[in-house]
Amino acid sequence: MRRRLRSWRPALRIARRDATRARGRSALVLVMIGLPVLAIVCLDTLTRTYTQHPCYYGHVYPDAQRERDTRVICRIHARRVTLDAIHV
Repeated sequence: MRRRLRSWRPALRIARRDATRARGRSALVLVMIGLPVLAIVCLDTLTRTYTQHPCYYGHVYPDAQRERDTRVICRIHARRVTLDAIHV
């Protein structure tokens, strides 16, 4: 674990130095990323709260199929990624 962090140290140090030197630009970037994410989360929450129509959010499948789940397992190795889907 320390070997991975050791390779990131120079990049993180340079990024921290850049962020402390240009505080206004760093704040602007945070606001430009944070506001759209916050707006999308609020819109999704309001839509899920006030929408009762059966074709939205969890009512797409009939009740009989809702009991059956699909478990997706992803194994990440050094040279390959294995993705399995198990129907329960």
